[in-house]
Amino acid sequence: MISAEAGHAKVAEAAEAALDAYLIKPHTAEALRQRLLEARTRKRALKDVFALIDKQAYVEAAEMCQVQFEARGQAWLQAARVGAELWLRLGKPQAAQRMFDAILEIGAIPWARLGVARSQYDRGGTSQARRSLESLLNEQPGYSDAYDVMARVLLDQGLPDEALAASREALSITPGSVARLVKHGLLAFYYGDPGEAGAALARATRFGLGSKVFDLQGLVLLGLVQFDKGDLRGLAQSWRSMTAARAAVLGSDRLRRFEAVIGVMKLLLERNVTDAVAQTRDLIRESRDPSFELEAACNLLALLSRLTRHELRLESLDQDVLVLAQRFAVSRTTCELLIKSLQADASLAGARHSSCPVERHP
Repeated sequence: MISAEAGHAKVAEAAEAALDAYLIKPHTAEALRQRLLEARTRKRALKDVFALIDKQAYVEAAEMCQVQFEARGQAWLQAARVGAELWLRLGKPQAAQRMFDAILEIGAIPWARLGVARSQYDRGGTSQARRSLESLLNEQPGYSDAYDVMARVLLDQGLPDEALAASREALSITPGSVARLVKHGLLAFYYGDPGEAGAALARATRFGLGSKVFDLQGLVLLGLVQFDKGDLRGLAQSWRSMTAARAAVLGSDRLRRFEAVIGVMKLLLERNVTDAVAQTRDLIRESRDPSFELEAACNLLALLSRLTRHELRLESLDQDVLVLAQRFAVSRTTCELLIKSLQADASLAGARHSSCPVERHP
């Protein structure tokens, strides 16, 4: 990317697009030539790795990076970074941390220090990861990615207000980041102010709905906020957007469920209660399926709580909620998330508390 923007926020936002280089105007032809040559050299050196990643052969790709890194071959530093990210994705934080630690031996590279913190977090060392992040942010206060990880760590430690503050800090550094707007909207929806969540999600939708970095779960939560405000026009637009997104990936159960949740809320605001109840029952039946995940459970609970607020209490509702609680309330974090999904409906939240292992064994 060639830009006249030299400010940290703009450079940080550009870096999220995984650019090969960021060149500030005015630049010379030789500077551009050199950056292009460096980029091509790295691409050639990692060509086989990228080919394996395209085939989703992640273990083989990580092992190839490991070999290139240990041999200190061409583009070994980039190979180490890609390899460490792959090891994290594969659930092997120890292997990732070994690579990050080796990189740090040649210099205190911020992304490698962040990688160490992420590895510590993935290994269950939440307190250790927090100390690493605090040290990094003390020296690099403008490092937005570190605030993202810090928000996750603080949330796991039962500090949602501090997690929200970390998320806001990251967003203030890169206000145009679509992915970060969605993440902040999700965090604010469950642990903060619905108004703040709606503003962040609406902004993300406006600027990045068609982007690959836009998580469509954000559109579901935006729909819930719109429903609570009685905003039929906005909710209808969210439903149309989700329908269009699903049309591009018709085989996705995740997007089909997203569309169904928003569709039920749209039907309720249109006073089509019969169809809304029928589609909700379909989702409840589907919740017994092994492919029904925590995200889908939270969306279903959020929908059920809104049905009861509209005085539509389905038969066997308490049992349906209890089944979801027994299946997904396996930790403090998941238990709290499920309860937050129910929001104002204290009667349904009670089933959650009775099934949460943390609540039974403080």
